Amino acid sequence: MTAEPYHACVCHVGAQIGHGKVRRYAALMLGVLLGLCACAAPSSQPATAEVPRMALYRVNADGSGLLLLRDDPTISFWGPAWSPDGTTICVTLGALDGITGELWLLDAAGQHPLQLTHNGRNNYYPAWSHDGKQIAFISQQGHDITTSEITRINVDGSDERQLTANHAWEYGASWAPDDKRIVFGSKMDGTWQLYTMNVDGTMQQPLPTRAPGNAPVWSPDGQQIVFKSDHEGNNNIYVVNRDGSQQRNLTPNSTAINSTPTWSPDGRHIAFWSDRDGGSNIFVMNSDGSNLVNVNHDPHLHAELPSWSPDGTTIIFHAYVE
Repeated sequence: MTAEPYHACVCHVGAQIGHGKVRRYAALMLGVLLGLCACAAPSSQPATAEVPRMALYRVNADGSGLLLLRDDPTISFWGPAWSPDGTTICVTLGALDGITGELWLLDAAGQHPLQLTHNGRNNYYPAWSHDGKQIAFISQQGHDITTSEITRINVDGSDERQLTANHAWEYGASWAPDDKRIVFGSKMDGTWQLYTMNVDGTMQQPLPTRAPGNAPVWSPDGQQIVFKSDHEGNNNIYVVNRDGSQQRNLTPNSTAINSTPTWSPDGRHIAFWSDRDGGSNIFVMNSDGSNLVNVNHDPHLHAELPSWSPDGTTIIFHAYVE
C-alpha cells in the first residue's frame, strides 16, 4: 500500500429537502436522508461553500475532550471507522478538486497514512469485519450514486471483491458478529430496504421490516439491527430484531434529521448524528432511545458518521467547521 497522500476527491452532496440554515447546510453535507449522494462535478477551487472540507475529530463518549485529530487544507476526510483492535482508522481521503475517493488506513492518532484501495472509484463508508482482517465498503462503479455496490477487501489491500451487482444505490454495510453475514441498505427493488447476504455476496435476502431504510449496523450480540428510515415521514433511528420482527422507533416525535446510527461495543448505547440542536451534531442515547445527549455541543462544528473506539470510551467522526 502506498504511503504518500492521494489527491482524489470525495465530493458527496446530501439530498435532504428542507429549509433554513441547517437544512441548507444539510443539503450539502454527506450522508443526509438517503445517505450519500456521491461525487459532484470537479471543482477548480479548494474548499467552497458547495464542497465543505471535512476534518477528523475525536470526542469522549461523555462529551468531554473534543479533539481535532487530523486536518489538511487540500484533503477531505470522510466516514472514519475504527478497527476492532483500536490501532487503525479506515477513512476516505480525497482532494477537493477531483471526483474519486480512495480508502486509507491511519493510525489511532490520525497519522502515518497507508493507501488501501487503488481502483480510481469513489469508495466510502468502510466497515471492519470483527476479526479485523477485512473491510466492506461502498464503491461507486459509475458517475452517479445508482451504480454503487458493496465491495470488500483484505486489510493488506489484497483480494478486492465486488459482492453485489444490483446496479442500484447501496448504502451502509455491517458484519454480523460471527463475520458470516453482512447487512446492507439497497434500492435494488426501487425503494430503500434492508438486506442480508453471505460474505461472498450470495443469498441476498430482504429483511422483513415495516420501516425499510438504510445505514444498518448489527448489534454486538447479533440479535438486533439499528438503521435509519424515513418510514414515518421523518428521518428516525429504528431498531429491529435480526429476523425483522419487533421494529421500534428510537427517536419518535422528532422532526430532525437523524442518521447513521452505530452501537457502542457493549451494546448499551447508540451514537448517531442529528440536526436537532440547530447544527449537525453527534448524539449518544441508551439502546432503548432514552437519555439522549449531544456530545460535541458546537453549533459551528457540523459532525457526521460517528464510530466508537473498541473500548467504548471515545467516538471518532468527520466534521465541517462553519
